[in-house]
Amino acid sequence: MKRIFKYPFKGSDNKLIVKMPKDAIVHHVDNWGTICLWAEIVAEEKKTEWRHFIIIETGEAFTEEGKEYIGTVIGGGLVKHVYEVKHDQKWYSTNGLLLANLSEGTELNE
Repeated sequence: MKRIFKYPFKGSDNKLIVKMPKDAIVHHVDNWGTICLWAEIVAEEKKTEWRHFIIIETGEAFTEEGKEYIGTVIGGGLVKHVYEVKHDQKWYSTNGLLLANLSEGTELNE
């Protein structure tokens, strides 16, 4: 069985580090008062992994290396772009968790 979960970016630091079931597929990103991403998961999957997402504002300089484009969000007069930053899982235990906004997924029941 599969489910869709919503993962909101919290705070204003434009990053989200979240523990997701392994092989979760991010399908959509949008702004519902706060920027959120929606991921499809297999409900029975017990293995999890840390994943790191960032928001890049239009015109902001950034390095492309190690980043995968997820989607663009338009709202509030701004256009923002969400990328997943690829790390080895060891990165999260050494410095990722200290720097980021942790979030839990919320099951989408709509």
